Amino acid sequence: MKPYYEDGDVTLYHGDCREVLPTFAPDSFDCVFADPPYGIGKADWDHTFPTEWIPDAAKVAPTLAITPGVWNLPSVPTPPGMRYRWTLSAHLRNGMTRGPLGLGNWIPCLVYTRDEWINWTNAFADWCDASGVSRRDLAAATGTSHMAAWWTSRLPHRAQIPSPEQWAKIRARWNPPAQLDHFVQAGNPTRQGPDSAAFNVGGEPKADHPSPKPLDVMCWFLNRLPGYRLPDRGVLDPFAGSGTTLLAARTLGRRSVGIEVSEQYCELVASRLSQGDLFEGLGA
Repeated sequence: MKPYYEDGDVTLYHGDCREVLPTFAPDSFDCVFADPPYGIGKADWDHTFPTEWIPDAAKVAPTLAITPGVWNLPSVPTPPGMRYRWTLSAHLRNGMTRGPLGLGNWIPCLVYTRDEWINWTNAFADWCDASGVSRRDLAAATGTSHMAAWWTSRLPHRAQIPSPEQWAKIRARWNPPAQLDHFVQAGNPTRQGPDSAAFNVGGEPKADHPSPKPLDVMCWFLNRLPGYRLPDRGVLDPFAGSGTTLLAARTLGRRSVGIEVSEQYCELVASRLSQGDLFEGLGA
């Protein structure tokens, strides 16, 4: 498929993501970040909240993040082969949206990952138990106070992977099985940091799109998502809209690929990307 726009950092395809997603090879991306239509009638394309694209998105990256809007939170199906990891939240301090029961001016981001983390920590915990290596031993060898409990956790929401530096100390001390090496050496896929953050909106020009997202919000989401940050992979956005996720990825020095069904918005994305830093303050 010929790109609609392409430069050294970003590739944009004009098409329906339900047709384009199956053309990508498995694990060809670091993560998928999707901001689909919410089904609230903001435009003629916003009549339903689509979910049929999710199985194909789950095949092309080990992490899938979805911003469904507050009202669609109960409607998001768990991607096949993945499990719910966490919900990140961006609070728009000066946003005007109000919910029927409370504040609605926050953006939830549901994060799903494959079972790689919990499978690794289970395998490592099994080896530690069989080898008589205690959590206290691991902490002493690596100079940490509590991380050993996360490295050997059997709970998905607590599972963490040692950094390459920490793993090197563990390997030097005990020589654990070599099959555990590859996952660690790819880099710690988890990201430490706050689960929520607050942002001001309205201070930057607004791109011509009915559902704007500030660039700093999208940068924060991408920077918090689990992923290996391997040089030959990047971020995939199946609903590119006006291209802010693609701009955020470029701002963070990461390769990105977008898919957008509207040629009107493809033109807007190409214009924003081709004008570089001039437009990187826009939010949408």
